[in-house]
Amino acid sequence: MSLDYVDLIGVPYRLYGEDPRTGLDCTTLYALLLGRSGYEVPPFSHLGRGGMEDACTALAQFFEGLGAAYFEPLGAHPEGGLRELDAVLSDPGGVGVGSHLSVVVNAKERLAVTASERLGVAVLGHDYIQGRLGVYRPRGPGARA
Repeated sequence: MSLDYVDLIGVPYRLYGEDPRTGLDCTTLYALLLGRSGYEVPPFSHLGRGGMEDACTALAQFFEGLGAAYFEPLGAHPEGGLRELDAVLSDPGGVGVGSHLSVVVNAKERLAVTASERLGVAVLGHDYIQGRLGVYRPRGPGARA
């Protein structure tokens, strides 16, 4: 089964944006992809609303706290490789905290999608996700083996 994401390529970046017509950030992009794939969407709205630095800190804490009910932590390089809808938490700025999220959309072709200030919503090779700190796999209904 392929993920439905192509219509999102080129959507502008907007911190906390929830509408593809006006912009998305990396977590709202992920929430949209999870919902389209039949998963229960975790409460990403609980992430910090105090600007970029607050959002980045909250993202790192989310997966270890509230997000643990929704995602299985797999370490930085999971055995068996990445799968579609795996969330890859990374630290592209090298500050030591997971501050960015990319989503695997095609494991066979090694593609991920992300939303960033520089690119908006864009596809990249997941080999290029810099500073990978952890991979989180969705749990529950909609999960694919």
